[in-house]
Amino acid sequence: EYEFLPWSRSYQYVVRGQRDGSLTWAPTPEKVEEALFSDGVMRHTKVCFHLKSFAFDWRRIEDLSGLRIGATASYTYGRAFDTAVNDGRLRVEFVPDDLQNLKKLFRRRIQLFVSDIDVGYDLADTHFSPYEAGTLTHHPKPIQETLTCVILTRKNLKKSRRLLTIFNQGLETLRGSGVYDEMLAASRRGAYRQ
Repeated sequence: EYEFLPWSRSYQYVVRGQRDGSLTWAPTPEKVEEALFSDGVMRHTKVCFHLKSFAFDWRRIEDLSGLRIGATASYTYGRAFDTAVNDGRLRVEFVPDDLQNLKKLFRRRIQLFVSDIDVGYDLADTHFSPYEAGTLTHHPKPIQETLTCVILTRKNLKKSRRLLTIFNQGLETLRGSGVYDEMLAASRRGAYRQ
């Protein structure tokens, strides 16, 4: 049974044991202590989205200082980026979800929106006009590349460990049969959009 919730709330529900699990999350040292993690489900590449009208280039995290950046609460963007935010070296505005950030970018309230490359373009294609979506681009250098996992609550370890075993076995079967790759390709073509 699936329920769609704001990102940070879904995580807190799992930590508190109010939900069995949530998908998908990058394992960080803090999160690994709070939840059980499955085998890696998807590789995500996070990039800096910007409008084509905004000339933008970067090589090091420091190159992002002074820019108005949008990010989503409860996400990790990699050690270098997260540390620069925590140290106050980057000006980042956090909101509850990616769509809000994309709206802010199109309204020019931020200059950059850091997001998974597939998610960013899917949101643009799904929620905005073809003209608006056509004004969006991204810098080719990734902010972060990570493998994400399903998380399960630690509040009911016996049940969570059983579910984790079943999930990991199913994931391995999908990968071994080629179905996983087919599903991923279909997703990138927009086959699963509502």
